[in-house]
Amino acid sequence: MKGAFGLIEGLVQDPAMARRIVAVMVIGVIAGTTAAAFDLERTLLWVLGAGMILTPTLHPWYVLWMLPFAALRTSPPWIALGGLAFLGYFGLGSYQETGEWIQPATVRAALWIPFFLLLAVEGRRLLSRPAAHDPGDPSEALP
Repeated sequence: MKGAFGLIEGLVQDPAMARRIVAVMVIGVIAGTTAAAFDLERTLLWVLGAGMILTPTLHPWYVLWMLPFAALRTSPPWIALGGLAFLGYFGLGSYQETGEWIQPATVRAALWIPFFLLLAVEGRRLLSRPAAHDPGDPSEALP
């Protein structure tokens, strides 16, 4: 299975450049979660998730590593991807016969479109949520 890495590689037409772009993106996620001071579960979900969808090869069982964090954070995109990961095995038969992993575009679409749609919905929901009140913030103290 190829996730977002396959899209990036297709756009830049250079595997080495695609790897550099992906590395910068993962470092950006690490920096963002550090700056936002996310709790451990949320940080792991973001960092491991970014690494997972941006990896050049995503084996279906890799997605299972995300399920504990998805359950702790109630993340519909990752729970859905965990449920759809079996679709990544389409192509195994042709690989065993020919040595080439051929996966129909419809299978890739059925795997990735629900994930990215749910991810967009979750991102929009999180961005539209008002900022949490920090009782320890001195700038919010009453005069």
